Amino acid sequence: SSSVNQALDVFKSVFVYNPWVLFDNESIYIIGLELLDFRILMIGLIVLFVVDLLSLKGNVIEMLFQQNLVFRWLIIYTLFFFIIIYGWYGPGYNPADFIYANF
Repeated sequence: SSSVNQALDVFKSVFVYNPWVLFDNESIYIIGLELLDFRILMIGLIVLFVVDLLSLKGNVIEMLFQQNLVFRWLIIYTLFFFIIIYGWYGPGYNPADFIYANF
């Protein structure tokens, strides 16, 4: 920290956490997230939250297979296309760069 006040703010943030500060001061851009990355993150978190809520009622896969055929395949294809579309980050993206960055 460059000052005592900043050090106290850091110490205070250990005990008091405000997650909405990311939206107020654009901290998501400072940590390297761009708007597309943030949207992908939010979509993924929403999907995980919905699946977790459904799992409280029973097995999610069994619930999916109890639905009619059209709805079931619509969900499966939608998830598949989200993985395909959002799994590709552009022409310069190489997934091995992240894995082997420090080796």
